[in-house]
Amino acid sequence: MGKVLNAEGSANQLGEGLKACVDAGRAVLFAPRKLTLRDGSADLLRGVVQALGEAGFVDITLDLSGCQYVDSAGIRELVAAFTFCRQKKGSFSLNSLPKKIYDLLQITRLYTVFSHSNVDYSSHPTFELYPQDISALKAARGR
Repeated sequence: MGKVLNAEGSANQLGEGLKACVDAGRAVLFAPRKLTLRDGSADLLRGVVQALGEAGFVDITLDLSGCQYVDSAGIRELVAAFTFCRQKKGSFSLNSLPKKIYDLLQITRLYTVFSHSNVDYSSHPTFELYPQDISALKAARGR
């Protein structure tokens, strides 16, 4: 398993990448249980989204079905991912919002910014994705 580095170059406490799949040219990422600054998952999301963009994936969906908590750093990275994809002429959407996260997006009025859906991606084959896996992403893009 590769080492996951955050923006400062130190190891991510998660020790793992994000689960991902490719569906009709769209990259689907599965959010971890928590999307926070403390455990490095927010930095991991930023790194993976940027790596996807470098590999040509500019249409990204973040599946939040397994996510139970998002802090302010997690919200910041959702907005940063949305902005990054828009600048690359792509799209960033959210999938399967749990009620707590839906309520948080309502309070912050970000619910109107993100497109959202409830697609079940559980049957798609997934792989572990690290920010430094650009070559693997390019290979997946060719499928």
